[in-house]
Order: sequence, then C-alpha cells, then structure tokens
Amino acid sequence: MPATLRVREHLARDLKPGATLPSVQSLARGTGLSLGEVTTALHQLNDLGFICYEPRDQNGRRILCPDLPHPHDTEAIAIIRKRIHNLVYRPGEALPADILARQFGLTTRQVIHRACRQLIAEGLVHHDNQGPHGPGVYVTQPTSQSVPHHVSPSHEPAPHRAQSPNQPAGGPR
Repeated sequence: MPATLRVREHLARDLKPGATLPSVQSLARGTGLSLGEVTTALHQLNDLGFICYEPRDQNGRRILCPDLPHPHDTEAIAIIRKRIHNLVYRPGEALPADILARQFGLTTRQVIHRACRQLIAEGLVHHDNQGPHGPGVYVTQPTSQSVPHHVSPSHEPAPHRAQSPNQPAGGPR
C-alpha cells in the first residue's frame, strides 16, 4: 500500500476533523513507515487538502474538515470567485493554474486540488480531462442566481507573495 494512502487511512481511523496531527515519529510507529515516508506523505496530503501541515507550527498541524477550504487557500478562492463573477475568467475558459499558483504562493497542484475544490462545490468550475485546452479546471456556465452585480477588480486584496528563502527581506534589489 502506498505510504500516502497508509498515512491517510491511519489518520482517518484514529482522528476526527479538527484534531491535531500526531508527530511524525508517532505516525511512523503507527503505520510502520520510515520518517521520510511519513513526511513525504504528510506533504502530499497537505497538497491535496486533507490536512493542514505546517511542521513548525503546532496549531497548523491538523486534520481538515472535508467541506472547509484549506486555511492557506481562502484568499485565492475569494479572488478567483470574484474574477469569475466579474467575467475576468469566462465560461468555458481554463483557469490559469500556473499563474494563480505563483500569484498566491501555492503550487499548481495546490490550486487544482485544494483551492478549486471549494469552487467546484459552488458550481463555478469543474475538472475536464478532455477540455478544449487539454486537461484542466474550466469555468462553468453561470446561472442567473450565481452572478452578482459587477465588482471592480481594483478592490481585490493584494495577493500573498511567497518569499524565496534566498531573497533578502523587502524583495529584489
């Protein structure tokens, strides 16, 4: 059984959503995996949105509720939603996942699997493996109830910018 699946099943069996994740050492003992395998599995489960895994922050290490977004995705979700409602991203278009990932300091995988999960549940986007631009996340046709009045894109909050560990504080010089 792959390590990620083994860790996920162990967590689902022993813990409820909202619970703090056990230590990597405890998970390794409980699953029979190495520390490296458990760490890799935790990062993969974080990317998929099943857990929030911030190794250095005990409060950021928890099992997520299935119907709630990952805490690092709320800003991206709100801005993508607003852009869809304002027709910046039009029905039938693929979301620019790579660009969104860079803009919000996420990986493309996190945008597609985590942030878009909430938007899929709202019916704003859908996965299409045979889409006109190839596999991706596409904007759905809006219903009359889901399109609010126009909101100016200039009122969007500034996106989170991930800082490179090699970059000095304050950005490039």
